Amino acid sequence: MSSEEINWNERRKHERFSVQLDVLIKVLIALQVESKVSRELMNIKALGRTNNISIGGLSLCLTASAMENKRTIPPSYVRLMAGRPIEIEIYGKDLVVWGDVLRSNGDTFELGVVITKVSNVRRWKILCSQHQEGISIFPDSVQVRRKRRSGG
Repeated sequence: MSSEEINWNERRKHERFSVQLDVLIKVLIALQVESKVSRELMNIKALGRTNNISIGGLSLCLTASAMENKRTIPPSYVRLMAGRPIEIEIYGKDLVVWGDVLRSNGDTFELGVVITKVSNVRRWKILCSQHQEGISIFPDSVQVRRKRRSGG
């Protein structure tokens, strides 16, 4: 199934809101050679801007390489990012977000990221609540979270 056939809005657990934030991303990729993992690692650093954010994920568009005088990133590098861990530094917010790249599109330079950790929960909550619709760091009540954990 291609990424065009998937309706990501239906698969998302939390609603996304349009927020533009300048970011620096870092992705470490082990290059494969003839079905063996090479010891060669490629550290990709790039500049980008978020398209939207939610408590559990974000979408961003890569704008330039942070390593090569702001030249564009080759689409093949963008495609390699899918399935890899990512670190995202949000400029001017003293905030770092870690997660995994769920999808990447080399034609549009877009990445879909699921968030696994933030450097400062309080700052993330403030950043999310600054948006006009507001986003709660804990979208469910305590009772709903307990029920979800117990499977009931």
